[in-house]
Amino acid sequence: MELTAGWNLISLPVSPDDNQLSSLFPEATVAYKFDETYQPVQQLYPGIGYWVKVPEDKTYKISGQPFRQYSLELSEGWHLMGALNTGAAPTPADAISAKFEFEESYIEADQLTPGKGCWVKILKPCVFSVTSP
Repeated sequence: MELTAGWNLISLPVSPDDNQLSSLFPEATVAYKFDETYQPVQQLYPGIGYWVKVPEDKTYKISGQPFRQYSLELSEGWHLMGALNTGAAPTPADAISAKFEFEESYIEADQLTPGKGCWVKILKPCVFSVTSP
């Protein structure tokens, strides 16, 4: 994974062998997930989007098992979600009104991109699912 100096909106493209922030991104100063508020984390899991802050540009090698699908019950509102190890569009489409990734600024996303976190706006409670094509 290529991270740039400062804040990066990421997700893990694999189920890592070691999910500790200090093992995945040793230079990271902090990582946050979002669950109604920002919460600092020391362990990262696939399927979740995270803001990770690093002091300089660097490429990280993350090893683990392929991450090919997940489903979560989500409430109405904004959620910070993660991608799979391949690009995939989440479902149900009728419950999702927007998807945004961050690459120096927010950009609308058609699908969830491996390694990137994504803000997803949910219109109604649903089972949010992402499955490899």
